[in-house]
Amino acid sequence: MSLPEFISSWVQISNKEDFMFQLNDADENQLVVVYFGQPNCIACDLVKDFMRALPGRYPNAVFFQVPFGSPVNC
Repeated sequence: MSLPEFISSWVQISNKEDFMFQLNDADENQLVVVYFGQPNCIACDLVKDFMRALPGRYPNAVFFQVPFGSPVNC
């Protein structure tokens, strides 16, 4: 089983408290993007280059990645 790779320019979220802190810290008019990956996900592999490019296209947005198996859920 291969796990989704971490996107180095994104903030890694490992628990719900950190996730809520980061969300509350963002400006209310700021775009927030959260990426949940899953092992052996073909769609995740197809969009990873697109996801890596987003911070360069939207420098005022915040980007979070929630690792597979994290206790964070929505």
